[in-house]
Amino acid sequence: MEKILSKASGFVYAVAILGTTGARDRVSGKLRGLIRRVKSKTRLPVAVGFGISRPEHAREVLSYGADAVIVGSAIVKKIEGSLKEERKMLSRVRSFADSMRKAI
Repeated sequence: MEKILSKASGFVYAVAILGTTGARDRVSGKLRGLIRRVKSKTRLPVAVGFGISRPEHAREVLSYGADAVIVGSAIVKKIEGSLKEERKMLSRVRSFADSMRKAI
């Protein structure tokens, strides 16, 4: 980890899960320790992604000390669900983003 962090700049992207990206029911119990270890070894902001798909996930990850959350697959699903209806798609994405923002 130290070798990676010595080359990092901007922020550190901490992966919340092992495996493929996508929505999960809950945040890994090991994440709190990972965030603590990373933050103890760098002054860079720590952003956590992979598996963050619900407002409560974002709130929990930030409560562990992360500086940011990264959401990808959950937004892609909102887009996929209404590809042919642009206004509906934008509304769904906006509503989801608002729910995440309010949670944090």
